[in-house]
Order: sequence, then C-alpha cells, then structure tokens
Amino acid sequence: MASPEHSQTKISHQGQARSGMRWFGPALILWAFIFFFMAVLWLIEGNAYKIKRNEIANDAESVGESIRLRLKGNQDYLLMLAKERGDGAIDAASFQERASRYVADHPEMINITWVDAAYLIRDVAPLAPNSQIVGLRLNLAEPKRVSQLARESRQPVYTRPFEAIQGNPSFEIWVPVFHDDVFLGLFGGVYSCERTLRHLIPTQMSKSYPVALEDASGKVLWELPETGTVDVRMMHRVFLTPPESGVRLRFMGYGLGVMEWSLLLLEMLCLAFVLAMAWAMWGLKREIEVRKRTEDILQKKNADMEQYLYTVSHDLRSPLVTVKNFLGFLESDVALGNQERVSQDLQFIHGAADKMKLLLDELLELSRIDHIESPPARVAIMEVVSEVLDTLAGVINERKVDIRLPDTDLILFGDRPRLCQIWQNLIENAVKYSRADCITSIEIGVRQLDGETVFFVKDNGIGIDSQYHKKIFGIFEKLDPKSPGAGLGLSMVQRVVEKSGGRIWVESEGSGKGACFLFTLPRAMVQS
Repeated sequence: MASPEHSQTKISHQGQARSGMRWFGPALILWAFIFFFMAVLWLIEGNAYKIKRNEIANDAESVGESIRLRLKGNQDYLLMLAKERGDGAIDAASFQERASRYVADHPEMINITWVDAAYLIRDVAPLAPNSQIVGLRLNLAEPKRVSQLARESRQPVYTRPFEAIQGNPSFEIWVPVFHDDVFLGLFGGVYSCERTLRHLIPTQMSKSYPVALEDASGKVLWELPETGTVDVRMMHRVFLTPPESGVRLRFMGYGLGVMEWSLLLLEMLCLAFVLAMAWAMWGLKREIEVRKRTEDILQKKNADMEQYLYTVSHDLRSPLVTVKNFLGFLESDVALGNQERVSQDLQFIHGAADKMKLLLDELLELSRIDHIESPPARVAIMEVVSEVLDTLAGVINERKVDIRLPDTDLILFGDRPRLCQIWQNLIENAVKYSRADCITSIEIGVRQLDGETVFFVKDNGIGIDSQYHKKIFGIFEKLDPKSPGAGLGLSMVQRVVEKSGGRIWVESEGSGKGACFLFTLPRAMVQS
C-alpha cells in the first residue's frame, strides 16, 4: 500500500504534466502562426517580383513592337526610293530634298546613303553633317558584307551593330536597287543607337525602367541614364531587327523601394485580418470557393482578350502604317505632277486597304462563332463531309486530289454550319499546303483513342515543324505568309471545337512528312 507522501508526490507530478501540456498547445500554435506568416511574407515578396517582371515583359514587348513598326515604315520608304531609282524617276536634287526631309522627321536616323553599283558613296542626305563620307567606298567590314548580301538576295538586309564613322554605335539597313536584272546600287538607312533610344522610347518608360540597346552577345551599345538601384533578376529582351543582325532592346527593373515594402507590410496586416475573419466565416467556405472559380474563369477570359486585342492591333496597324506612308508620297507626287508615281502610290494604298478589309471580314466571322448559332440538329458525319466536298469540288478536281473517306455511321448533334466549317477549313488547308512533287492525298477518318472518339484529317503535304504545332492555332498565324487568307482558319476551327467541349491538335514528323489534324467533339456526340 502506497504511503500518503508517495500519493501526494504522484498527484503533484500529474498536475505539473497537465499544466505543461496546457502551455505546450498554445506555444506550438504560436510558433506555427509565426512560421506561417514568415512563409506568407516570402510568398508575397516573390509574387510582387513576379508581377513586376510581367509588367516589364509586357511594356518591353509593347515598346519593341512600336519600334519595329517604325523601322518597317522606314524600310518601306527606302524600298520606294529604290523603285524610283530603278525607274529613273529620282535625281540627286529630288533625293536630297525628300530624303533630308524624311531624316529630319525621323530623328532616330543619322542619314540615308546613296551607293552606286561599284559600292562608291555617291550622295548622302542630309549632306551638310555627313559630307565627309561622299566619295568613300563601302570598306567597313559590316556594311560591305551586308550590302553584298542585299545585292545577292535582292532583299533589304540589316547590319549587325558596329562603330560608324560618325563615332557612335550604329546599325544600318541596305536596300538594293535594280532595273530589271541590272544592279544599280543601294540605299542605306543609318540608325544611331543613341538616337533610337532617346527618340523612340516613351518618356514614362525611360523613367520607369533602365533601358538599353545591346547586340546578340549582350554587349551594351547604348543605355539611358539609370534613376535607381537596378535589380538584375528583372530583365526582358526584345529583338528590334532580325535575330541574325541582333539589335535587341533590353528592359530591366528597379529594386523594391520603401513604398513597396510598406505595401508588403500592409498586405501582411490585411492577410492577418482576413485570417481572423475567416475563422468566423467558415460557414461561407463553399460560396467563396465558387466565387474563386468564377474569378479564375474571368481572369483567363481577360488574359485571352488582352492577347486577342494585342494581336489584332498588331496586324491591323501594319496596313495603316503603309497607307499613312504612301499618302505622304501621294501628296508629294501630286504636287510634282508625277502621274505615274501617283498611280503607283494609289496601288500601294489600295493593296493595304484590301488587306485590312480581309482582316476585318475574318475577324467578324471569328466573333460570330460565340454569338450567332444555328438551331442544333442531328446530322450524320458523312453528310457533313459530303457537303464540304461538294463545296470544295472545284479545287479538289483541279488539283486531282485523292480523297479517302471513313466507313462510319456516327451521328452528331450541333450547329451544322459550324460543324461543316471544321472539316472545310482542315481540308482546304490540306489542299493549300500540298506538295508539288506528288499526288495530293487526304484521308478523313474517325478512330478510338483511350476510349474517346477522335476525328482526323490527314495529308501528305509539306508538313509542320514541331515548333509551330501550337502557334498555328493563334489568330493571324500562317505557315506561309504569302498564302491567301488572313490566318484565322485554324483559330476559328479551334473555337468551334472548344464550344463543343473538345480539343484540337496537330501531329507531324516535320517538313515534307505531311500533317494530321485531330479533334474531339464530346458534346456533339450521339450514338448511331
């Protein structure tokens, strides 16, 4: 039998143990809470950097696209000079007057140089600040290399950045001049890296980011003055000229300042308040989850709309730039009474207007997919395919296309014109991108893949490199820029397929190996 003293000691120890456990629970919760807040602070900081990096990338891409359009407009002007020179419609006096005025209106340019067939500099505009190069031969390694390449390719070619005679890093574009097959010389547009940054970078961007021009190796050609501490973790580069010439725009970011750290602390306090409120609002968890899913859907739609608007503005801006440039030429040619040049200017303007009309018509058709529908109906897949083949009978007979059809009695239920649009676009593309060295063969079929019904259109055409397998479904994306159409066909097909709850993808082993477009239509499937 235990003594009273022993019993009292045992009871005392049990009380101390229970007391320790009472303190251990809150202490553990406190440490967990502290650890949680430290983790959240780290996540918030990382998210702030991510948001800032995305802002830098978006701004850099926007500014880069604006500068590329500016360079494209300058290239179009040099092409016009080259055509006039080839036709004998421009002399030294008119070259000086017009080119000098153009350079004055485009301060990123140092000059426009006129070189003869022997690579001798015959004239330069404006003449006064650049007269020292008249009479010289193109002996600098990079201009010499590129001018010869432009002559051989009969296309405009950019130089890599180099140190020009004017004394600062520059890059040039050389446009060859031909009369029929006779080489007459070149026109060169000379760009100053410094002026390109100072005049083409918006003031607000130059204040918000450290901006520089660099070559393909990362060597800085020119940079604008920095106004803060640069954070090298936030960097985005954009090519302004083709990658082989390698003039790049570089945007970087500044480190988080006192104000941003204050915002981080405020976010922490707000988070603590939210957590406290969440304890009392646990019963609303399901509703919050539903709202979160809705928010995610809206964010995705907003992101898709932003990408859509960016691409549309990009492709519609190009013909507008062309129209604007040639309206200037038209005004000058009308004043000079040059009827032949007036006619050519109008041809360029009409061509740009026709291109814009095509883009707008196809965009209108794309927008109708979500808003204009026919009443859904049952239709056999073979009826859809037969209707499409009847529509395309002319081009199929002309190309002597071998069509292989499936043996199936599958029934679909949906918008019949939209279903026809899927097969019509895919078959048209198979014919359009066929090879000239063999008979065009197109197989239309259905197969089961992992328990799912998959439709396909397979051809033996030019094939598609793997790097373009996803890109070709974007709006205005075309494998061959010279092919007819605006590049919206596959985008419309993808939109129709996705409205039926399906997906579409392409399989191809590469160039010359043909392509197979596969898609599913789960919401349109009906048992035969």
